[in-house]
Amino acid sequence: DSDNDDVEDIKDDSVYFEKEVEATFLRAVHENVKEDHVILEVNSLRLSYNMTSADCAGALFYSMMKLALDTPHSSASELSRNAANVITTWQKLLKYYLPSLDEEIEVILKFEEICLESAKEFSPLFVQNGFCLLPCPPHSFLVKMRL
Repeated sequence: DSDNDDVEDIKDDSVYFEKEVEATFLRAVHENVKEDHVILEVNSLRLSYNMTSADCAGALFYSMMKLALDTPHSSASELSRNAANVITTWQKLLKYYLPSLDEEIEVILKFEEICLESAKEFSPLFVQNGFCLLPCPPHSFLVKMRL
């Protein structure tokens, strides 16, 4: 029974962490907070919740996709454009938490998870842009999304 409680506590921490990162990100968007300040805040959350850089990148990416979804759009192509704009605007912040190919792959998997959770809303993005999220040499990063 104690093991189940530990697993639930970890899940709860992860959910709270993601919600706090999302709130931090949205405040940055709406109040024009500098990326360096957002990095400091997210790092504080990372340390207090004992999370990894990949957890930070995943939570930030989820927040970015949610912002794209919440931005008015009337078609899959507009949603795709919203997502590309958000990622392009905040790429420095996201890249900070993606020092290696492994972390980038984690974010791609997070995006797939988002698509599965919100299949109706996000599936067009994954279908249209999934291949564009794959890291590209020489210095990989998942910013380029096809419009």
